[in-house]
Amino acid sequence: MRSVAVALVCVQRATVTGMTNPAFGDLSLRDERHRSVRLARTLWSVGTVLCIALALFSYRYLLQVGPRAPAILANAFAKLWLYLHIAGAATALLIAPVQLLPALRRRGRPWHRWLGRAYLSAWLLGGAGALVSAFGSAAGPVAISGFATLAVLYIVVNAIGWLRATQRRFVEHRRWMIYSFAMTFAAVTLR
Repeated sequence: MRSVAVALVCVQRATVTGMTNPAFGDLSLRDERHRSVRLARTLWSVGTVLCIALALFSYRYLLQVGPRAPAILANAFAKLWLYLHIAGAATALLIAPVQLLPALRRRGRPWHRWLGRAYLSAWLLGGAGALVSAFGSAAGPVAISGFATLAVLYIVVNAIGWLRATQRRFVEHRRWMIYSFAMTFAAVTLR
């Protein structure tokens, strides 16, 4: 996502100066920029659909409906901590893609702030639940250490991102929250 943003900035600067790219013949850099924007929107849309689908699929554990994996239910901490993790993490999955919308950050700052608070609250609960429930996993020591490390890193990354926002260091805040989204998206990519 960051490389797309850097490419967009380079393309925008070249378009303003009137430069064209000879490698594409008659295509101007403006056309390249439009392609990059379309690609970014397409990737965001696919990621958003995946986040929503996984979040809704995960809520079945809380509602106790539909198929549920016996290995997950066999977790020694499934009664409280696993459900806390699912509730928080699934909610964060629903909020995260919206927070990445540039229009929301530019024109809807109060919404961005309130959704950010909800996102951090959800992941504070989800991260704490993940950390404790990681140790009840029946998947073995490698999986336990991986889940626990991800939970700790997630809490730390979100704390740093929140701290940067309160310090009004928004460039750094954005970078840390992109890291946070990447860890949130691990729920999609690790399945």
